[in-house]
Amino acid sequence: LFVLTIGGMLLCGLTILTYFFVPLLLEAKIPLDSYWTAAFLVSYRAILSVFTLPFIGNLEKRKVHFVSGAFLILGLLSLSISTYLIHEVDILENYPMVGWIPIISILFIYTSEALGWVSIIIAFQGELLPVKARSMGLGVLGFIDSLISFGFVKSIPKMLDILGIHGIFMMCACFAISTMIFSFFFMPETFGLTLEEIEDIYRQEKFVSEEKKH
Repeated sequence: LFVLTIGGMLLCGLTILTYFFVPLLLEAKIPLDSYWTAAFLVSYRAILSVFTLPFIGNLEKRKVHFVSGAFLILGLLSLSISTYLIHEVDILENYPMVGWIPIISILFIYTSEALGWVSIIIAFQGELLPVKARSMGLGVLGFIDSLISFGFVKSIPKMLDILGIHGIFMMCACFAISTMIFSFFFMPETFGLTLEEIEDIYRQEKFVSEEKKH
């Protein structure tokens, strides 16, 4: 849960877009007004989330997680590459259409969020912790998440100065890819299971591991 929460929600670029959206659009040199573009993109995310919400709960969580993760990684990589070309290669002078790629990239990132990347991780927070430790576990997880979020947000301006906008989103893409790899091996499928059935799975795994030790 710690890996999914920190790597999948905090360090994968969504936090940066939340707190520094308009400055990042200005830095990306998009061909439209940054404020109106930010309003359009946020509205797109909200509307798409409303339409997809009824369907996400009826699908297997692992499939939703990996499909939405693919959109996220594609958006982060294209955003990193396009901003690198804009800033380091000055490609806009000869190819002004490249200026639209950051907007399309953010559309992909917000599509991933609307398709369930964040909601699946939040759902797992309430499912995977055992009943007796759930309230304490969620409290500790929320406290750690808040501390890391505070430090990460405060460090973003400095990281932008050192890494550039392309470097920081490439770093976020690496975190997202790492989270996907971790999820592939360790994320259970809980679709259609009750909380008691999910807890029984972990009890059986613990019992099997203890049997192997003896």
